[in-house]
Amino acid sequence: MPFLGFNPSESTTAASNTIADTTTIGDGTAEDVQIRFDGANIHYHIGLDDSTDKLTFGKGDTLGDSNTKFLQFDADGIISKPLLPFAHGYNTATESSVAHNTTHKLELDADLFDQNADLNNTNDVFTAPVTGKYWILGSIGNDQIDEDVNFWQVRVVTSNGNFWWADDPKSYNTPVDMKDCFVHIGVCADMDSGDTVHVEYFQNAGSNVNSIFGSNSTALAGQFSYMTVYLVA
Repeated sequence: MPFLGFNPSESTTAASNTIADTTTIGDGTAEDVQIRFDGANIHYHIGLDDSTDKLTFGKGDTLGDSNTKFLQFDADGIISKPLLPFAHGYNTATESSVAHNTTHKLELDADLFDQNADLNNTNDVFTAPVTGKYWILGSIGNDQIDEDVNFWQVRVVTSNGNFWWADDPKSYNTPVDMKDCFVHIGVCADMDSGDTVHVEYFQNAGSNVNSIFGSNSTALAGQFSYMTVYLVA
């Protein structure tokens, strides 16, 4: 098989296969050049995509294929990771008269982006494609929290554990209905491959006056209730 260094099928005392101290690949004309790693079941490549002037790491034999490039460096040294798990889903319609003493999973029927197709807009769940540390941001916009609520929570629910924010309207000196309450909760969580995460709202007691805001805006600034997840490490 091709190799650099000592032939793995021979003794390390055998001749070494090397390249020159300085080796140029390509002739300086407008062309794509690459080093290809040809395995039995899968191929990888490192190459210069001349059409974009980017150094690209990818899968397969086709340099610059949008479905296989997973690491790119541009001429300024800026690094992009087109296949990095990174999703932002949001709900497009307001959920009115939210029932108390009931867990409500935040609907994520649309997404602003989903780089690796890990967000399911039907069951409102993000599934981790690989084991790692994930940053998770959950946001819920509430129309009105009744003053008679014992407590209410916004939860980030993962396969390995839950994270939550809670408030008690009765703890204030003068309990009043809380209008236009927007809660954001961000966590960095361990997730194994196949683990899931979603966002929930729960209200203990009180009346069913609250609504969870939704918006069909495709601008992040115009969205009220959403979940963003991306792989950190």
